[in-house]
Amino acid sequence: MLKQSIIKYLSDSFKLFWLILAFGIFFRVINFPGIPAGLNQDEVAAGYEAFSLLHSGADKWGNILPAYFIAWGSGQSVLLSYLQIPFIYIFGLNVFSIRLPSLILGILILPLIYKLAQKWFDTKTALIALLLASFLPWPVVISRWGLEANILPFFIILGLYLITLSLEIYQKNILKLSQKILILVSLLPFSLALYAYGLSIIPVAIFIIIFIFSYKKYLLKHKSLAISSILIFGFFSIPMALFVIKNNILKTNLGFEKYLGFTIPLLNSNRLTQINDGFITTIASNFYFIVAGFPDSISWNNDPVFLPLGLFSFPFLAIGIYFLINKKSFNFKKFQSNSSLNLALIWLLSFSPLLFFVPINTTRSNSILYLIIILIAFGITKLSEQIADPIFSKYFFKISVVWIILYGVVFQLNYNFLYPKKVEVEFNRGIENTLEIAKNKATPGEQIYLTKEVLINYVYPLFVFEIQPEEFRAKADIKIDDSGYNVHSFDNFVFDKNYLKLENQATWLAILKPCQNNWCDRLNTLNNNQNCYKNDVLYETDVWQIVRCYSR
Repeated sequence: MLKQSIIKYLSDSFKLFWLILAFGIFFRVINFPGIPAGLNQDEVAAGYEAFSLLHSGADKWGNILPAYFIAWGSGQSVLLSYLQIPFIYIFGLNVFSIRLPSLILGILILPLIYKLAQKWFDTKTALIALLLASFLPWPVVISRWGLEANILPFFIILGLYLITLSLEIYQKNILKLSQKILILVSLLPFSLALYAYGLSIIPVAIFIIIFIFSYKKYLLKHKSLAISSILIFGFFSIPMALFVIKNNILKTNLGFEKYLGFTIPLLNSNRLTQINDGFITTIASNFYFIVAGFPDSISWNNDPVFLPLGLFSFPFLAIGIYFLINKKSFNFKKFQSNSSLNLALIWLLSFSPLLFFVPINTTRSNSILYLIIILIAFGITKLSEQIADPIFSKYFFKISVVWIILYGVVFQLNYNFLYPKKVEVEFNRGIENTLEIAKNKATPGEQIYLTKEVLINYVYPLFVFEIQPEEFRAKADIKIDDSGYNVHSFDNFVFDKNYLKLENQATWLAILKPCQNNWCDRLNTLNNNQNCYKNDVLYETDVWQIVRCYSR
């Protein structure tokens, strides 16, 4: 009786939607924001930029409402920081407030992907897509910490969904006001995506061009609305367009910038140049990345023990693309030959140029994450439908669902109990407390050196002590060159040992990673047996030690 009741409950797609959604939300909010424990350098940098914008209307370097952050020299996308501002205003500058936008958008995208997959395919595929998005590692991980690229998928999926709805509306002769508004804003999410992550510029630009030409017969039916929608996209894309022109074409300041209400920064270095591994190497590594199931060994992106989208993701993705291309698989009564289903292929095509010059990982391919999930779901459902034996077809589908759930549950157990220990060093767990202790233990005027093993180390004291941006610029020792913006010291914090001023004092504090080759005393090195050299240890954990160092 109980079994029959459960089966009956699960057969109701509406109830099943809410059940899966509940798990998806639970997996994102459990132990939030404590896992991952600590703070990644990119999220600290973005959070402090938001703090600076909140209190001064400019980034930490004094650029008013920048279209792109200079950051450390090669730039950082701005949208996450702008979204963090109200949360920092309400909750203060802390790990909770800077991760909250990623969590909210990571939850909102779940019903959105369901609705998009349902529009493109059917309810069965939509439920599988929602299950994948709710349980598997990649979509869960990016919802839990504040990397700017992690918010990009929401705007891509929102844009695809609004365009899909618009294509249905375009076929009507008489439109309601709400329908006109929907068409007008349908391309707006793609404008916002440009500011979410820099690598979205290429696929978004290609997508918009192909979309206009592919669907011109729809757009011409309501020509004024279509043109207005494109103009709205163009208007909100102007700052990013100017940024690209200034940095990649002219490579000099624009004559009219002083009349703008925002800043177009000129970067010291090109991020694409920094990450490019060469044409052949890039293609080979990207081919392996895709066919191997999107493995990512970067610990803050994913636990390398798990594939970001589970086992067999590539085969089902390939099957989904095959059936997508095979138009005989579809019922096109809803749409004409240029179906909105083609939007999936257009976005895949738009993303593909990146495969030739950017070594991709999960972060750099976030723009196709949820599209991949939808196509994997479609591959599973279509393959089950193609199996002639109805019993085997039914069991294949059930096994696929069980596989997704089990993989997701095992990942969650690892993520909540084992993963935090694995990445505590990379995420600098306890750095806020360590900086507080070091500042309290330092004698008046005593310098505090923060190891350069912490990437972009200077942003951590700014974040933890909520330093006003004007004070930072006034007191910091900054050198700007081709390598970027190098901050050597601020107040009594020192971020490069060569800038310690020791002539008038005998001691300084050093915040170090235990047993690493970056010592507080420049005249001492590791012993041959690799034991740690210690001066006077004031504080020590698994991740940090504070040492009072004595000059000679």
